[in-house]
Amino acid sequence: MTNWKKVKLGDVADVKGGKRLPKGEELTAQRTIHPYIRVTDMGSRYIDKNQLLYVSESTFKSISRYIVNTDDIIVSIVGTIGAVAKIDRQLDNASLTENCVKFHLKNKYEIDSDFLYYFLISDTGQNEIAIKTVGSTQPKLPIYNIKDINISLPDYPTQTRIASILSALDDKIELNRQMNHTLEQMAQALFKKYFVDDIDPENLPEGWEIKKLGDMVTTKGGTTPSTVKQEYWDGNINWTSPKDLSSLSFPVLLRTEKKITDKGLSKISSGLLPIGTLLLSSRAPIGYLAITQIPVAINQGYIAIICDKGVSNHFMLYWLKSNMDTIERNANGSTFMEISKSSFRNIDITVPPTKILYEFEKIVSVLFKQIVNNEIQTNGLINIRNAILPKLMSGEIEIKEAETMLA
Repeated sequence: MTNWKKVKLGDVADVKGGKRLPKGEELTAQRTIHPYIRVTDMGSRYIDKNQLLYVSESTFKSISRYIVNTDDIIVSIVGTIGAVAKIDRQLDNASLTENCVKFHLKNKYEIDSDFLYYFLISDTGQNEIAIKTVGSTQPKLPIYNIKDINISLPDYPTQTRIASILSALDDKIELNRQMNHTLEQMAQALFKKYFVDDIDPENLPEGWEIKKLGDMVTTKGGTTPSTVKQEYWDGNINWTSPKDLSSLSFPVLLRTEKKITDKGLSKISSGLLPIGTLLLSSRAPIGYLAITQIPVAINQGYIAIICDKGVSNHFMLYWLKSNMDTIERNANGSTFMEISKSSFRNIDITVPPTKILYEFEKIVSVLFKQIVNNEIQTNGLINIRNAILPKLMSGEIEIKEAETMLA
């Protein structure tokens, strides 16, 4: 890193803000040719196209000066500060929220756009962003501070080699995400074909029955061991709160943020739940879903669903996705809405014959297994990327060493 030069971000990139929607104008899920990028769309190198919202032609004309172009880098500057994404060709000329800024490179042969992206998500880049953030009540990252962010730049060929190593990992991560999105769509379409299309609840086919959820699954709740008793925490037992599910792209739980000890587990009446347990967040908010791939203990924000009475966890997962409005209608509460286990168990469910359930499970289990395998591989790739990213961006390891690690 001794030969790397120091520059200010404002020296190598033009920094421009986004634009708030005009008063009275709203975003729509209906696709137009004018996507509008929000902070919630940012979570990886490229924007998730499946979650985008759009503006009308007339709205776009009123904010058309505030667009992004291919290879621009965008960063969130209000609320969630420091989320970073790169604009690809599909989002050329997209509109940008006022809660983000874009970086348009002044000279693409001085700094590589991918290198800039990886610098900004690195510990060094995030620390620079944190230093330049102001305000305590509502923190924000002013443009004049952004321009003053310090960057260490190797020569351009070295930048591109570093970026190519990291982007190869991210490309594989993105490919897995796209594959899983397709597999999820296939699974949901399969559920709809078997259990929704042409099924009249008032005139069910022979062999179909209406039962209560409590007749088809076992439900359990959890709790939080006292946080002031250290002997309950930092053990080797996975303990989950709905926060773990909030960041999942797909309904697969592979790890938990917190762990508890055997003493902590003893305070949870539902104990350690097995692999394959279906988790439903029951409050704040209702509706996060995941099938566990590890044994877990749960907090009070879940209904844990054990599928031990004739329906599979995959069937129940997609049934809940299709009937979440019913779940929410059965919730109540003054401080926040919550669906209780007793209310959940009393909800009606249309149950098809065992043969049809078996046919569905035979197909969907294969799809879901691939989703799980892709997520496991993705987590491994993320761990590798996160391990070598700071070392490459600081010059701590040589490029050839990193290439050898990935060979």
